[in-house]
Amino acid sequence: MGVGMLPPKLAQIMLNLSDSNGSVYDPFCGLGTILIESANMGYSEIFGSDISREMVNVTKKSIADFVMKKDLKLGSLIFEADASKIATRLPDAIDIRTTAIVTE
Repeated sequence: MGVGMLPPKLAQIMLNLSDSNGSVYDPFCGLGTILIESANMGYSEIFGSDISREMVNVTKKSIADFVMKKDLKLGSLIFEADASKIATRLPDAIDIRTTAIVTE
């Protein structure tokens, strides 16, 4: 666990409270804790964005390592974006009607 990292147990609680059919989007993905816990809980698709390119790269690496370690089949899209403008720039892959938005 790194400094400033969302505790995994809290991420699990937040995911349990979400109403999702298997897809989760975290618009402030940071280190990727919510997305990794989503994958660990069996969500089929995870999406994340962050304004920081460095955090996007960290999240991509963390998810790739987790998926390889657990031998999971998972759809994921992690991209750089300013969350204040995301409503006009959301990728087509994310169906906001059926994707839970879970974030810190």
